[in-house]
Amino acid sequence: MREGWESLGTAKGPDRIPSHLYSQEARADRLIALARVLLASFSLWAVWVEPTHPVGYGPLMQGLMALYVVYSLTTLAIVGRAPAPLRHPVFAHLLDLVILSVLFVVTSGASSAIFPFFTFSLAAATLRRQRRGTLWTAVATIAVVAGGGLYTAAGPPQAFKLNEFIIRLVALAVAAVLLGKLGAYEAGVRRVLHNLANEPEVGTDNLDTLVRDLARWAADVLNAPRALIAWEEADEPWLYLVWWQGEARYAQEPPGVRDLVAEDMASADFLCHGAGGRQEPVLHTSPEGFKRWRGEPLHPSLRHRFSVGSVLSARFEVEGASGRLFLFEKPKMTSDDILLGGIVARRIGARLNQVYLLRRLSERAALKEGVKVAGDLHDGALHALAGVALELEGLLRMPKSELAEAHDRMREIQDSLVAEQRTLRMLIGRLRTSRSGVVDPGFTLSASLRDLVERLERQWNLKVEWSESDLDALPTRWASEVYLLVHEALLNAARHAGASLVKLDVTIKDGCVTIVIADDGHGFGFKGRYDQATLAALRLGPATLRERATLLGGNLTLDSTERGTRLEISFPLEPSPR
Repeated sequence: MREGWESLGTAKGPDRIPSHLYSQEARADRLIALARVLLASFSLWAVWVEPTHPVGYGPLMQGLMALYVVYSLTTLAIVGRAPAPLRHPVFAHLLDLVILSVLFVVTSGASSAIFPFFTFSLAAATLRRQRRGTLWTAVATIAVVAGGGLYTAAGPPQAFKLNEFIIRLVALAVAAVLLGKLGAYEAGVRRVLHNLANEPEVGTDNLDTLVRDLARWAADVLNAPRALIAWEEADEPWLYLVWWQGEARYAQEPPGVRDLVAEDMASADFLCHGAGGRQEPVLHTSPEGFKRWRGEPLHPSLRHRFSVGSVLSARFEVEGASGRLFLFEKPKMTSDDILLGGIVARRIGARLNQVYLLRRLSERAALKEGVKVAGDLHDGALHALAGVALELEGLLRMPKSELAEAHDRMREIQDSLVAEQRTLRMLIGRLRTSRSGVVDPGFTLSASLRDLVERLERQWNLKVEWSESDLDALPTRWASEVYLLVHEALLNAARHAGASLVKLDVTIKDGCVTIVIADDGHGFGFKGRYDQATLAALRLGPATLRERATLLGGNLTLDSTERGTRLEISFPLEPSPR
């Protein structure tokens, strides 16, 4: 598949599509060239079928039109096969104007059949240079037409028609104005699309910087000198304000985002050209479309605070927040601006919602990890401390004559407490880092398991059979996971199952760790063989072990009988524990 994509991107020859063909300039060049061919071809056919000029001009007109058709076809061929857009499109446009001006003067001036080509020149200028190109082309074409009219008027009186001359000049002027407006609108749409695409790339963990950049971005998209974002969080009783006017400022105030606008406008997007306190007409959205309402759309305090003259406002409502976007003093607002403001406002709401959703996920992850560590403490450290308490109780019950032997027992208890301190350090480390916890530099799995087995045998009168293997080759982050799994499973067997014998086997094979623990206790309250998915669905079995196996990307299988329990946990050595 990769080779296919690479060959598609680097293909040579006629099957390759040049990337410039998708540019705006190339599309304009191709459209103009094709329109020129069509217009010249049909004009040549029209004058060939029925010449409308004096006999002396007929053959000349036809010959010039034929040459223009050849020029048009040549230009279309060049543009279609060019490896890049025209380097100097202005020169091509000037050449068009010169050719058309010569044809216009030669073919009877003001009454020439070439006149429609000037409208084509205006349209071409709009496509290439928008409003500015239309303006300069209009000046040039009107000057040519006016000059041609004066030249014709100096000849025979019957050759000049004043009414036709005036109509043509007015038609050119009107076409220039309309095409100039169209070019300006197209340029504005391009600017809006460009600004929309340049949404601030700020991390969602930095709310303060994000909302400041969003206020500036909203003002840029809608071409407004001032912008205000006001919102409330779903769980916090505060109104947050960020306004932009050359620079961003931030404020936090008592709640009431709906109180910022008139009650009738609370659920609508709207604009008003005169929000200065008078009963101005307000254009607003509704389920039936745009409607007009007369009144004061803004709360007086907001109007006076920001010295509002004209306003455009759009609301947003997401799971984590609700609020409004305000644009002040935007010139020449239309209903299109309401729609665009709604898009920008809803995008702002979506970005805010991302922040609040990430916060909730982070809080839930912290809570889940806290619950998990609490389970580890309950099933591990607390049980181990309970064993230490039993040993201390045994010491207190020793006869005075045997107190000399208490020293060795006290040393064993001290070793037990040191081992549990090491375990607690690993568990606490899980709350401070996303890795597998903090482990003592001198931690080795085989020695730690040996100490654990000896301690449990002493504390719980339990026999543990296990054989050592090459466990110390396991990386520390995995060794700590194995230790905690075995620690919890052995304590469960000793404390809850009432077992007297436990068999432990830890193996590493083919990039997978397998832990098997079998005891001779009374088993669980349910009997049979269960896999991890079934245990999770029925909420059965050792919950903490099951959750830990899931986090490691592994599996847990449990066999519960009257003669005891067999527990098997396996997980791959990649990815690393979460």
